[in-house]
Amino acid sequence: MSDLLEIESRREDGVVTIGASGELDIETARTLRAAIDEALDEPTIASLVLDLSGLTFCDSTGMETLVAASRLTRDGDVAFGIVRPSDDAAFSVFELSGLDDVLPFLDAA
Repeated sequence: MSDLLEIESRREDGVVTIGASGELDIETARTLRAAIDEALDEPTIASLVLDLSGLTFCDSTGMETLVAASRLTRDGDVAFGIVRPSDDAAFSVFELSGLDDVLPFLDAA
């Protein structure tokens, strides 16, 4: 597995969008978690969107990070959505685990 995960954050009108491209795994999940924590520390945040359209791989640690983000946003009363990976193989782990029915996935625009 690779330690390559590119993170890009955009902020506009209370909406923070974090784009993550590459592999979300045990080696890179903490990078995404740090970006999520930073976004949720902003006092004006109303909504968090994780854009995973560029994700090519996700392991159980990555899935755990997304579940934690869902819980943190719910606890903080922040709207939350995840743009599903464009790569069908990357999205299949969510389908196989049943998380596609639990996490708030959105289709790419």
